[in-house]
Amino acid sequence: MQTPVLGLPLWMVLFAAALLSLLVAMSARARPLRPGRLWMGPALVLGATLLAIAPEGPPRPLLVAIYALSLAVGAALGWWIASHTQIRAGAAGTLISQLSPFGLMAVLALVAARIGLREVLAENAAALQVSTTEVADAFLLMAVGLVSARGVEMWLRGRRLLRRAA
Repeated sequence: MQTPVLGLPLWMVLFAAALLSLLVAMSARARPLRPGRLWMGPALVLGATLLAIAPEGPPRPLLVAIYALSLAVGAALGWWIASHTQIRAGAAGTLISQLSPFGLMAVLALVAARIGLREVLAENAAALQVSTTEVADAFLLMAVGLVSARGVEMWLRGRRLLRRAA
């Protein structure tokens, strides 16, 4: 019999752990950075978020504040993680990026914090006067802020490096 972990079936937890391990291994390798394509990640995340957010009538002022705070926290985290990404000039005007060990630890801590916060907020949603859907929407907006700020910061740094190399 499978015991639930964090309210999820064991197979789902094991799948998530395997996926996270794969992402950690991938981010530890240096890979090419293409500044011209950095807009794609934020655009995809924003598009998916806009499709996923389901308004339940006009937003309440508290909800607008929560969404704005989520977006701001995500942007701050994205900038911080991007600032811990090593970017160097490669051969023939190319760029190479690699997430530093500190940045990798920050990403893992963020994933763990999100899991913990999701549980706490889901249990206390009624007391906070928000629905679980609105909590999920706030986390989606945090992802939009994170991916967007990370992309902008890496684009600015990459552009600076390419100008210096030229």
